Amino acid sequence: MRRTLIAAAGLLVLVAGGAAWATIPAADGTFTACVKADGTLRLVDAEAGATCKASEQPVTWSKTGPTGPTGPQGPPGPQGPSGLSNVQHVGHDFFGPGQFAGLNCSGGQTAIDASAEVVDNNTGEMLPVDPRVGVEPVLTAGRPTGYRFAVETSFSSGHHRFHITCATTS
Repeated sequence: MRRTLIAAAGLLVLVAGGAAWATIPAADGTFTACVKADGTLRLVDAEAGATCKASEQPVTWSKTGPTGPTGPQGPPGPQGPSGLSNVQHVGHDFFGPGQFAGLNCSGGQTAIDASAEVVDNNTGEMLPVDPRVGVEPVLTAGRPTGYRFAVETSFSSGHHRFHITCATTS
């Protein structure tokens, strides 16, 4: 019984070792086989040096196959959205606190952006924006056509500058 167990374990090691070395398909994805006269097929590991017998015909094929022809052109996609046209920047300097400044687009344009900055009166440099500047859109038929700015403070050496960007949208 013990001899049978040792022999079975040895055979298992040999079979597992051989299976670990077999490379079917080959590294390049190619299968190699031998076809007998009766049509039966026998796969061989050509990379390990296996060859067909004299009575067999060797055949090979690729795992992935050849690249097929290019397919026909697909239908055109849907029309994308139109871009912006007639883009204009509107700006206004505002010096007083506690008031509202409004900037509006003209000619049916849409307000697409708003910004506020503080400008030093002596140097023209930009200063940190006061967080107490409120900005809200002005809506016409549900579309922003301008912005309204609320200022709570003033600066002894600077003033607020407001900008909006207006554009025709399609």
